[in-house]
Amino acid sequence: MDTLPTINLLGRWDLVDSHSEVSGSPDDRRRLEHLFGTFAFVPDGFPGLHVIAQRDHASSDTSALDQTRTFLQGGLEYRLGKFDLLATARRSEFDDAENGLNRKTEGVQGGLVYEDAFFHDRLSVFANVLASKDRETDTTRGGSHSGVAGMMEAQARAKRVASGFARPLELPL
Repeated sequence: MDTLPTINLLGRWDLVDSHSEVSGSPDDRRRLEHLFGTFAFVPDGFPGLHVIAQRDHASSDTSALDQTRTFLQGGLEYRLGKFDLLATARRSEFDDAENGLNRKTEGVQGGLVYEDAFFHDRLSVFANVLASKDRETDTTRGGSHSGVAGMMEAQARAKRVASGFARPLELPL
């Protein structure tokens, strides 16, 4: 007997918006915003789909705070006999506008799971294979650096710049 596909949907939004003023000081407005959502669709005999999204933002007029974090993940799941096939893609980003930093992380993941029982359920067999690839990119006002090679390049550049001065120079990386 066929049943209706399962659909799950959840959403949430929170906002804290405050305003403060002190005599003789500049007024301050702070905003903290959180947005979250999930969606899942699992039809019988077809691949299941799931999506998760989240966004957090914090800002303040006087404290030099303007940060945003986002996360998005989507995946497919399919059962074929005794095998489960899984595929997931994800992306996250952190943006600090006041300090000029943006970090993006992107990744994909695939998996294959086998599960079975033998001898009247006295012997269980489970096997799992997982493959994953991620990439992280940092962008600053001064340029772009990816992964470990980018960090090493940034450190080498900082050492070259620092060695040209009589006193040590600190550079934000």
